[in-house]
Amino acid sequence: ICLADGRLVSLRGGRFRGEWVPEAGAGLLSGLVRQSADEILFSLKSRHLLQGRRTAGGGWQWATIATPGTPDDWRCGADAGGQVFCLTEDGRVARLKGQVFESVSGDTGLAGRVITLRSDSAGRVWVGTEKEVAVWSGERFTTMTPVNGEAELNVEGMLAAGDGTMWISANGRTRRCRGREWVADAGAWTGRSEPLAASVGYFGDREGGQWSYTGHGLIHLRADGMRRRIQHADGLPNARPTCWYEDREGNVWVGFDRGGLARVLPRRFEVVGAAQGLTDPVVLSLCEDRDGALWLGTGGGGVHRWQNGMLSPDELGASGGRGLVHSLVAGKTGELHAAVEQGGVLERRDGKWENLLPTQHAGSPVHAMRR
Repeated sequence: ICLADGRLVSLRGGRFRGEWVPEAGAGLLSGLVRQSADEILFSLKSRHLLQGRRTAGGGWQWATIATPGTPDDWRCGADAGGQVFCLTEDGRVARLKGQVFESVSGDTGLAGRVITLRSDSAGRVWVGTEKEVAVWSGERFTTMTPVNGEAELNVEGMLAAGDGTMWISANGRTRRCRGREWVADAGAWTGRSEPLAASVGYFGDREGGQWSYTGHGLIHLRADGMRRRIQHADGLPNARPTCWYEDREGNVWVGFDRGGLARVLPRRFEVVGAAQGLTDPVVLSLCEDRDGALWLGTGGGGVHRWQNGMLSPDELGASGGRGLVHSLVAGKTGELHAAVEQGGVLERRDGKWENLLPTQHAGSPVHAMRR
């Protein structure tokens, strides 16, 4: 945990522990570069690295590592073997040896001045130059310029998506590549023309999309290159995002300056019908139980349950009348209530339906219920 004054705090064994106090001008943490059981490496906004090594007593010993005159928009990247690379201010690539950066010399395999450097989810280090895109192969860089486009790329920026693809802004366009093939084109949008805010971020999701916040809400590039701007009018708390996170289920969460937290849901519809086992095409009522299952009341096929991508009918029994379910209400202790045509009000508890209020006692059919 990085505090506002730059101090680093850890939560271990249910207790917060102070880990590191920065010297004047050291700056805040900006990212995680490399991590193992005995070492952790962070990047700092001051263009330094912060290296922590585990001690015999279980604590951490910290040291800062200077980088070789990196540019303003500097990034470090680590490959699958743990080698750490960064850019130098004069457009070269340097590699960390111990606690010192050394320039990658000899035949680097690169054409043109290096503009940007990124690492992807597969542990590959990519660079973009004035002429090409390339990947570190262990001894030198190998070109990865897509073969279904221009022979030369003047790269402005790159962003790794969670599915192993890479978004590349080059020659005035932003495109997504898989291997050496362009697979999506977002056109002329590169993000450079967006109004900048104090907090700017670009992130790639596991579906191959790209998210950015630059001062006026969110911008989402889908995996196919379609662009959507999400603003306050679309339900965001405000237009000042500060952080972004994708959880293990693929939900996108965004933190806002004085606006709290929001979950961004995709505009996607999944049809559940006869192919999935729905016995009646008319759905009159819906509710969700405490376990997250969705219950459907139909116009003649009784009740169905949708859970974990599977649809299954739930037999109402003799009290179910015609199987026309006007209303469904889930209870807090796991029970379920159904208002059934010619059946009254039924209760489902422990997997069985019982008639609580037959129609003849209600005086007329029950069409709606609320809790």
